[in-house]
Amino acid sequence: GDANKACDNRSDYFQSRKAAAETVNIVAMLAQAAPGMHVQSVFETVDFHCTKALQKKNPPEVAWVKALKEALKGLAPWCAAECKM
Repeated sequence: GDANKACDNRSDYFQSRKAAAETVNIVAMLAQAAPGMHVQSVFETVDFHCTKALQKKNPPEVAWVKALKEALKGLAPWCAAECKM
């Protein structure tokens, strides 16, 4: 939605901003019949943008992207254990 439209593709931080905007979609897992699969789908989309951000090798951005990916990776096992439908 609006978060995606706010990402200016001319910005040096476009890929990181896209990753952050896509991460917002994780909230929709609360309404999904298969939350684990939804988390995996969001992770794959975010991972695409994170990979592009990592290619720039900007140390602060690399640290942020790695932390974001680790946080999302931890949600899939949590969903499997805690989100029973």
